[in-house]
Amino acid sequence: MASLESKLRTTAAAYAPLLALLGSGSPVVFRWYDTTLDEGSVFPAVVVRMVSNPSAYVTTGRLPTSSARMQFTVWGGQYAGGATAADSVRDALVSWFAQLNLVGIAGKVMYSNTIVNEMRGVFVQTDKPIYQRIIDAMILSDDSI
Repeated sequence: MASLESKLRTTAAAYAPLLALLGSGSPVVFRWYDTTLDEGSVFPAVVVRMVSNPSAYVTTGRLPTSSARMQFTVWGGQYAGGATAADSVRDALVSWFAQLNLVGIAGKVMYSNTIVNEMRGVFVQTDKPIYQRIIDAMILSDDSI
């Protein structure tokens, strides 16, 4: 079974609004990274970090479902264009969360993925700041699928 991180990347890359913002080149490079931004990355890009993913148990054992807290750091870029790019990726992530189905139940209008915190950020370098959006979300998933 694929890890939650790889399921998130695969479904994000298949979501057209995110692919349009984060994909470039031929072959297409999808700028979605695990835990840390690759040095020299092009913006915008997203870095996903697992904050926690506690298991739930019942009397018969561990449940295959969990609500993982994931942090999505959007790296928008520099100047006004970077701030706009960060906001655009943030908007696409919010709509992706609403339809993200990692539990295998088709046909729901909305799935149980919840944004629990959202912040703006700026990563200051020696030249110009890089604008960020940071989103903490609870992602419901079933590790048996």
